[in-house]
Amino acid sequence: MFPHVVRAFSDPTNRRVLVIISDEIGRNDGLNSICSQLTQASIQAHVLGVAGRSGAHQAIANQTGGQFWDISRSKGKHDFKSLLDTVAQTIAKEMTKNLVDGTTSAGTDMGRALSMLAEELRIPPMANRALPPVLVLVTDGQPTDDFEKGLRALMDQPWGKRSVRIAIAIGKDADIAPLRRFIGHTELDPLHADNPEALVKYIKWASTAVLKSASAPASQSTASSPPGLNVPIPSPPQVDIPKDGEVW
Repeated sequence: MFPHVVRAFSDPTNRRVLVIISDEIGRNDGLNSICSQLTQASIQAHVLGVAGRSGAHQAIANQTGGQFWDISRSKGKHDFKSLLDTVAQTIAKEMTKNLVDGTTSAGTDMGRALSMLAEELRIPPMANRALPPVLVLVTDGQPTDDFEKGLRALMDQPWGKRSVRIAIAIGKDADIAPLRRFIGHTELDPLHADNPEALVKYIKWASTAVLKSASAPASQSTASSPPGLNVPIPSPPQVDIPKDGEVW
């Protein structure tokens, strides 16, 4: 497993995180080599496993700068879920993301993401005549960088204007104003995903029904075509809040 992880994380200039979940203490075979490979690849390993002095898993966490959680102390599904929440919060606090422009991520780099997307929609690499791209923004609507700058960069590109833009708001406290700005059409409203099931349904809908509509021959246009809802948007699926499910 570990050589595969190292190959997958091929850029050692950025910090990477590996989370191992196991019900054993881990064998010591090749322990020193494993830790050396992970460290050289800037991979920090956090482990949820069983404590044991002779176990490799706890040593892997310690030697790569990660943390170890003893799952034998968690009893029942609820406790284990809380433990996973703790792991996620720990990693989020520890990690910082260096952006390509040399700045450090403050959290939700929505503006930077739109600027990077704008670069991909230039002509070239985009052709002058093509089917309109389908862009789906999934967010809590609370960017921590310059969202307006990124949106301007996207709209400055002909294929940015011609794209079909769908927005999915995550959580009941999501700010939908940036999502409306991203969509740019009063005919479309942001979708609200308040639980994992709703988010899955909306993503499947956007990647199938909306993409199929945008791929129809009638949708083909040129980058110089006037902006507008040139693609008929199918009705989104109905979503329900599960009685016993997770709600954001």
